Amino acid sequence: MGLHPPVLPSLEQAKLVANNAVEGAQQGFSAALSADGNIAIVGSGSGGAAWVWTRSNDVWTQRQKLDPSHGHGGAGRSVALSADGDTAIVGGPGDNSNTGAAWVFIKPLPFSAFNVQLTVYPNQPGFSINSNFTLGTTSDGINPPTEPVTLQIGEFTITIPPGSFVKPGGAPEYFFVGVIDGVSLSVSLIKLGSSNDYAFGVIAKNVRLSIVNPVTVTLTIGDDSGRTSVNAVTRDDRELNSIG
Repeated sequence: MGLHPPVLPSLEQAKLVANNAVEGAQQGFSAALSADGNIAIVGSGSGGAAWVWTRSNDVWTQRQKLDPSHGHGGAGRSVALSADGDTAIVGGPGDNSNTGAAWVFIKPLPFSAFNVQLTVYPNQPGFSINSNFTLGTTSDGINPPTEPVTLQIGEFTITIPPGSFVKPGGAPEYFFVGVIDGVSLSVSLIKLGSSNDYAFGVIAKNVRLSIVNPVTVTLTIGDDSGRTSVNAVTRDDRELNSIG
């Protein structure tokens, strides 16, 4: 009897196309999988980013856009993923005045608690968030003035880069007021007492959210992150003007 040839992958299971890529991003220029095949990272040839997908019950879901801070010059033209999927590296050969660079992304530590109230003002347009969270027991703390702060609401994502938050004197509050990607933001982050509890608030204008309840809200500060699903409340636009 002859040896049976190995069964090779031949069944197309899914086509992965990110819904927040810029035109001409050349998705698929690079790609990598975790050891179990359930996490994929897909790089771009010219879009300056990479996208993370996960598989559950043979369904692939877009999870995250890895957009290197200050990255350009083809970030995403090479990508790699650790066996467990917890660490990714995104290469950009044309970055930093054509000397090239690479960025490492790690899986953030989870909050032990995260509660969110989300209000949208569809005609203004804008939204507000009132939330509180507790850092996980393994966290080494947060320092918003030196760490990126990323807020994701459904398909909307915005990142406040390191160096943006200020902390007046010895006060427990951190603040950011400014415009990022055309969105006007007023953000506060307050440490509650001496514990790992914090309050996080946002007033955002000039952004129209596309909401389908329940919507997933994710907050990431440095290497700490929380995610929860909420039902957004729609309010009169005049209320946003009164709190902004």
